[in-house]
Amino acid sequence: METSNDGLRMLSLVLDTEKTSGPTAAVAITPMAPPDAPVAAATADGTRPLVIFDYDDTLCPSSWIEHHKLRHPNAPYPPNGRADLEVIEAAAHRCLSAAMALGADVLVITNAESGWIENSAARFLPRLLPLLQQLKVVSARSSYEHFFPSVPLCWKAAAFAHEANELWERDDAAMPAAPATVPEGNGKSPTALPIPPAAPAVVKRQRVILSLGDSNEERTAVKIAAEQLGAISKSVKFVQHSPPVELSRQLDTVTSSMQWMLADTKPLDLMLQPP
Repeated sequence: METSNDGLRMLSLVLDTEKTSGPTAAVAITPMAPPDAPVAAATADGTRPLVIFDYDDTLCPSSWIEHHKLRHPNAPYPPNGRADLEVIEAAAHRCLSAAMALGADVLVITNAESGWIENSAARFLPRLLPLLQQLKVVSARSSYEHFFPSVPLCWKAAAFAHEANELWERDDAAMPAAPATVPEGNGKSPTALPIPPAAPAVVKRQRVILSLGDSNEERTAVKIAAEQLGAISKSVKFVQHSPPVELSRQLDTVTSSMQWMLADTKPLDLMLQPP
């Protein structure tokens, strides 16, 4: 876990470009191992935190792909372009794996159409695709645009609230109820009326939603969803339109502080700073 000094330093989330800069070739690319088994739940009552990743310009450098027109079948890659995609591929895998290893429920929620994540990952981030296929991927647009036409913030907020509520209801159903208590002496007297057992104690759980994305929509959506569900809202805003190597540094900054962010009991609203 991060030290308190590291935690305080994380509040500014200024990337140390001098330590992380260097040629792309210096980044080791090895076959991606599956995430480690969860080491601990982040909350004292055993409730798993929820970590929601955006996709475009968070896990995938979509603006860079669009800028270089790489969605066209025969588009040439820029110099080091394929190597740069391998860098972001590895960084995204590390960040997703870190959240999973801490016992969090991990989702990917996008405002893109259904199918975009799977298709783009297969083409540009093929080694990340197997991990993405283990996670629930939600198109907020496809699910909620017809309820809120032209209001993408509402798509995200509705998706955040629905998915969090569904997960926590499932977890509550799986948790054993507190044992019922019967007052001592109940039923011992032949004339005593039966006393119903006390209701199980209501346990107030510490709910945490951490949103990671590049737009203000995620920052607002997680606050709306958390307020509705009585949860602690946490968000990290990535720098918009970051190229692959810079985006990988942001992901690694978040990865190194993931445990601290999930374990901290206060709301967080952090912004990564451009170099």
